[in-house]
Amino acid sequence: MNPRPPTWNHSMKSTSYTTTIGSLLLSLVFLASCARHTPRPPDSPPSEPAMEEEVSFPSGDLTLRGLLSVPQRQPDARLPAIVLVHGSGPQGRDVVLPLNFPQAGGLSVSTFRDLAEKLSANGYVVLRYDKRTCGPFNKRCDNDYPLPEGVLVSHFEADASAGLDFLATRVEVDPSKMIVIGHSQGASFVPRLLSQRKELLAGVLLAPGYRPVDQLLSWQIGLQRELAAQTGMTSEQVDAAFTPLEQTALDLAALRSNSYTGDALDPNEQQFWLEWMTLCDEVPDVARTVSQPMLVLSGDYDWNTPPAETEAWATLFSSLPQDPGHKAEVLPCVTHALNCVRQPDWLQVQPDDVETTVSDQVVAMILEFLEAP
Repeated sequence: MNPRPPTWNHSMKSTSYTTTIGSLLLSLVFLASCARHTPRPPDSPPSEPAMEEEVSFPSGDLTLRGLLSVPQRQPDARLPAIVLVHGSGPQGRDVVLPLNFPQAGGLSVSTFRDLAEKLSANGYVVLRYDKRTCGPFNKRCDNDYPLPEGVLVSHFEADASAGLDFLATRVEVDPSKMIVIGHSQGASFVPRLLSQRKELLAGVLLAPGYRPVDQLLSWQIGLQRELAAQTGMTSEQVDAAFTPLEQTALDLAALRSNSYTGDALDPNEQQFWLEWMTLCDEVPDVARTVSQPMLVLSGDYDWNTPPAETEAWATLFSSLPQDPGHKAEVLPCVTHALNCVRQPDWLQVQPDDVETTVSDQVVAMILEFLEAP
């Protein structure tokens, strides 16, 4: 049986902070399989769409720009609210993730736009914003962000917290019913935000990792080597594509052990990676202290963060002395971009096999979790 496919080029490494956090995994990042639970589809959306408002809010020395989706509501009604937190790389507010298949190229999923539209159609105010590393300086976002300097992972977490502060000021929002939803890298911030902000109602981790990020990176590179060979690449081509990535993995291992002496990572990049590794190392212990319910959700077509990561979360949840209402699920056919691919053989995927919107089962599971008594 052929393994399942790639969905998007995963940006993991900071290359030059005078431009952007660039791509480390320049080749395809692949997806994996392990089906679990199929929830009901979401209820039909209301006849009137949510209103979208251009908004801005301060975070440290930067004013972030984004969109607020506000459902139709009764006068003076205050609604539950969600902030969406990006994965790695210079993502805009819509988080457009390209899908890469040998016979179905050129497709993409606007992951955060779809989530915002579908969640707001079900009564949630939703904030999505341009990441601070996405702007005119890299031609990725149409905003007024300045050239970023010295960006660290902690800035992304602080930006998410600033988004929650902004939501709490809005007349449409019930500040006792605020939720944080993080995707991929952004999911690693969710337990910390819940731990630090007891007023939050719940958190959702979409396609999260569990193991340390440098270990996950090494696993991704090894898997990609195997799958690249299945596409017909020669061993020389595979080596040319992956040897530089493997060297980066070695550099990170040296950085972790405090023995790095190379020059491939400049001082700011070293600090970026050290902070990211430390944050990921701490996430399981932080999660054990969280009193609000958390949903961990991934797909069986995801090889960026495979089902084993979600299974590790499930094991952690089952070991807790008290159950705050945590859940961990792997959904069939869902990729890292949260869409569904219906063809199990990734080498044979055709355009008609690929949904180009976030899967309804993802939204249904989120709603089922948030609306549980």
